[in-house]
Amino acid sequence: MPATLSKPKRKLSAASRGAAKTGFKPLADVSHWYLQNIQLTDDFRLCLRFEDGYITELDFSKWLAAPKAGPLRKPLRDARHFAQVYLDHGVLTWPNGYDLAPDTVRAWAELGFCD
Repeated sequence: MPATLSKPKRKLSAASRGAAKTGFKPLADVSHWYLQNIQLTDDFRLCLRFEDGYITELDFSKWLAAPKAGPLRKPLRDARHFAQVYLDHGVLTWPNGYDLAPDTVRAWAELGFCD
């Protein structure tokens, strides 16, 4: 009878052992989702530079014009209010408290448009 080879057992870290028991999987590195710099290039257009160096320009005008905009997003339809955008810990934020999830902004950046 031929001998069977078995894989050597790996020692798991405490975090991995906990994940194996609960099914929890740690998040991948998401630092590339966060913005490093923004620049208003035109009404409702932003040039975005992400932490990993990825640079793109997005036009937010169609997204802002969507009828499903809620009460916090509606003021952004005014170009003067939209222009007050700033970064709060790498997240697009406006003075009225509206912000955009970094993963959403990164997905839009990679698509080339706001969805």
